[in-house]
Amino acid sequence: MGDEKSIRKAKIGPELEIELPIIFIKKFNGTEILKNIKCKIEKNIAITEDDLFNLIFLPFMKNEKSEYEITKEIIYLINKIDLTEEEQYQIKACQILLIDIFIPEKEKEKMMKVVNMGSTFLENYEKNLVQKAEQKAKKDSEKEYTKKLNEEKQNLAKKLKEDNIPPEKIIQYTGLSLNIIQKL
Repeated sequence: MGDEKSIRKAKIGPELEIELPIIFIKKFNGTEILKNIKCKIEKNIAITEDDLFNLIFLPFMKNEKSEYEITKEIIYLINKIDLTEEEQYQIKACQILLIDIFIPEKEKEKMMKVVNMGSTFLENYEKNLVQKAEQKAKKDSEKEYTKKLNEEKQNLAKKLKEDNIPPEKIIQYTGLSLNIIQKL
């Protein structure tokens, strides 16, 4: 991410003191980071832990867009990333905080629904699309089969008619109507 850091000492107890690095993320180019992550998603390149970290902290970085716009954008963007269950849980917790900080009250409920739709929703949506496509394909193939069967019946009826078979027999053999047989 960058080398600009600071060290702050924190007391955890009377005898325990630790040093915490503080990273100044406001100096990072959030616009460029977001562009690179979007590119990775479009090209199906694996998203790293650093990318996820950056995504969550984008609203706090230097951006061409407002914190509100960036927050909305990354919430929708994260739903396009294949995450483990643990990552989903962690990311959703961070997204909830971002919503609380940067999204106006009137939009919070809608954005929470987007956060919660996650991969389960998308998997169900995809399954539904696949089922609809399969049903359409089945329907189309049934129509094609019926059309070919009708053509075969008409070809048979034409030959029977040429052989001077009575129309009643042709109807019996082919199931075609008298009207269709007369037109052949």
